Amino acid sequence: MAQELVAIAMVDFLPESEAMLLGYLATASHLRNQKLGSRLLEHVIGLAMAQSQLLILELEHPDWGDDQELRRRRVSFYQRFGAKLLKDIVYWLPALDGHTQTEMVLMVVDPQHRRQLSAGLVRQLVRELYTWIYQQDPGDPIFAWLETIEGDVELVG
Repeated sequence: MAQELVAIAMVDFLPESEAMLLGYLATASHLRNQKLGSRLLEHVIGLAMAQSQLLILELEHPDWGDDQELRRRRVSFYQRFGAKLLKDIVYWLPALDGHTQTEMVLMVVDPQHRRQLSAGLVRQLVRELYTWIYQQDPGDPIFAWLETIEGDVELVG
């Protein structure tokens, strides 16, 4: 009997925070719209909540780039499961190709159901993403924008 990969979720735990990154969630194209991705996301959220972990999501910015409608649908998909956008935060994904950074948004599913995160926590989480997940040197210029985050960051959606 042939086996087939129907859906996948990749999760990384941030070692210095009570947070985890959902780095990838996908369903086989011929099996989409059958709630497989939804069930897998529910499982990942359940894992995060059981461990009191903040679940972080990186999504392509819905207002920029190609296929904005698809990007908006992705944001809406995660919002249906309780994910909130970090208001007014444009997150820069490191240049995975070595040349071009990507404008993204950050979303979180918070087991504490906060309405906002402190600027210090947001800076800490992004620093960990950059250093642990993307292996960026702390002296890299990509870190510079973090100092522009002031005050509490509202969670919306």
